[in-house]
Amino acid sequence: MDAPEASAVNEIIEILIGVDPGFETVEEHPEISDLKGSLAALCLDDSDTPVAVILLDFPAAVALGSKLMMMPDGQVDEQIAEGQAQEIVLEAASEVCNNLTVPINQVERNPHIRTLPIESAEALMSGQAAFMAAPGARDDYVGTISGTATRISIIRA
Repeated sequence: MDAPEASAVNEIIEILIGVDPGFETVEEHPEISDLKGSLAALCLDDSDTPVAVILLDFPAAVALGSKLMMMPDGQVDEQIAEGQAQEIVLEAASEVCNNLTVPINQVERNPHIRTLPIESAEALMSGQAAFMAAPGARDDYVGTISGTATRISIIRA
């Protein structure tokens, strides 16, 4: 499975939140344990086999979820500072991950995938997505949403 170009990720995010986050692909892949509070959505193929994870660092989850819910920037900053996201923000971040499957599914020869609701990346890594510890491939995108530096990772089995 191949990851989409950063431009395709930017396009779907801009459709969702009305702002181009300027995501760029980066070669740096920090350890998942270093991305405190990261949330991840398990991606399943049509036979329900886990094939990838879409990981949002905590600022990305809060910023994307909050912006999808049209919350003001102050609420985004407050949740990030407190290290605690509102439940509705987490549900919206889960929907963002679901929409990120669109550009993944559009990559030629990729299997059709769908996501499960987001959960703690560390919990997912100790369960169905143990492959996250030694992935087959990983692509990271960094950008800015409402002045907040964010990271999205697509981690493949």
